[in-house]
Amino acid sequence: MDKNLKNNISKTINNDAFQEIQEVILEHDYREMNTLSQIMNNLYIKEASEMILENIGKGKIIISTGFFEIIPKTIETDGPPGAFSIGNAIHDLGGEVIYLIEGHTKNFIDKKNNTIIFPNTSKEESLKFSEQIIETYNPSVLISIERCGITEKNRYLNISRQDISKFNAFIDVLFDLHPNTIGIGDGGNEIGMGKLYDYISNSEKFIDEPTISKTKHLIVTTVSNWGGWGIAAALSLLSNKKLLETTEQATEIMQQQLDLGAVDGSNFKSELSVDGFNWEINKKILIKLHEILNKYLKL
Repeated sequence: MDKNLKNNISKTINNDAFQEIQEVILEHDYREMNTLSQIMNNLYIKEASEMILENIGKGKIIISTGFFEIIPKTIETDGPPGAFSIGNAIHDLGGEVIYLIEGHTKNFIDKKNNTIIFPNTSKEESLKFSEQIIETYNPSVLISIERCGITEKNRYLNISRQDISKFNAFIDVLFDLHPNTIGIGDGGNEIGMGKLYDYISNSEKFIDEPTISKTKHLIVTTVSNWGGWGIAAALSLLSNKKLLETTEQATEIMQQQLDLGAVDGSNFKSELSVDGFNWEINKKILIKLHEILNKYLKL
């Protein structure tokens, strides 16, 4: 990372800006994510983004995504677009990004991007593969966005409580091996949500078998893609550079995912929507994030 970026990190940033980002990505909450945010009681979007910025140039940053839906046998529209938002922001800041995915997600990642295919194998072999990743790539940060996390019963469940273990690789074990990790989730069953396991598992408001998979930083959001946009917005504030994609770019990314076969995870339809939210709602979230940047950035 160059000296200018390091200096920008040390500048006093108005914390109201990061709070506003968190409030925007939690709009239209229908799974009690606002409750989890209040329990965390911190500027998690800022803290996670600071860790990313501080580690750019210290090693590759690995982003894992892709949530497999068993009925249409494809991935959902939530996850990869948010991963691209984070990845493109990191790239624009001079960082090197690798996308960590499973075989069923490889066609949804542009071939120009660096990827690692995590095998769907035993937990023991997954641990060996994870150790090889760390030894070979020496990542400085690991980020998971909309990745199913393992439960206390050693299985993977989607939000409808269907067991999707046979379609899910043990990517959690990689995150267990690294100190700098970020999880982004919107339901309680994603990697990172284990950070709040005690609360989620003891409340009737949430799923009854949540993940135990923890990360150092957790981003709770109404839609995981919005959490990815939130990080790109926070990185913009911290670096004083506009890194967040436009609504036109976001629409193009989403349409590409649909053309490749992705579906809305709530209804399994191939349409411009995410988790049941139509594209106009998604665009309004992105527009509000840009309004925050226009308000606080000093360009």
